[in-house]
Amino acid sequence: MYIDESSINNYMSKIYGYGPRRKQLYLSTPPNKMDLSTILAISREKVLGFRVIKDLVKGDTFESFIADLIHEYPEIMVKENKYFIFLDNVPIHKSKKISPLLNKLPIVYNAGYSLFLTPIEEIFALVKYHLRKKESLTTEDLIANLIRSVSAITTSNLKACFRRTLFYFEQAL
Repeated sequence: MYIDESSINNYMSKIYGYGPRRKQLYLSTPPNKMDLSTILAISREKVLGFRVIKDLVKGDTFESFIADLIHEYPEIMVKENKYFIFLDNVPIHKSKKISPLLNKLPIVYNAGYSLFLTPIEEIFALVKYHLRKKESLTTEDLIANLIRSVSAITTSNLKACFRRTLFYFEQAL
C-alpha cells in the first residue's frame, strides 16, 4: 500500500493547445487561485482511501487519515499480513506526534528523490491529467472534478503503475 499527499490547484493549465501558426498561444487562468491538498492510499487493486483538504497536510490531518484507514482496513495492523505501507520521507511522515501510531504499522520509507519508485506519483499525475481537461472556477468545482478524477482510476491503471515501478526496481538492482 502506498500513501502520499499532493497539492492541487485550479491554476493547473493545459499542457497542449492549438492556435494560429507562428503565434504564441495564451490560455486564460481562473480569477482566484484555489489550493487544495489531497491524501491518497492505493494498493495494486484499488484506491483504499482519499481525502481532500482545504489547507496543507499537517501531522494531525495525516494521523487522522491513517486512523481512518486502519478503521476501514483493520488487517493493516497485523504484522504478518500482506500489507506494507510505503511512505516517502517528508517530515510529517516521521513526526513525533504520529510516531506512536506509525510504530505499530509495517512501514517502509522510500529512498529520497526516487519518485519513479513510487506508483502513487504516477497515479497523482493521472489525476492531474484528468483535472487539466476540466475547468474549475470555484472550489466546489475543483473538489468535484478531483473526486471524479480519482474515481476514474481503474484497477488496470493501478496495476500498470505497479508494473512500471517493479521494472524500475529491477533495473536498479
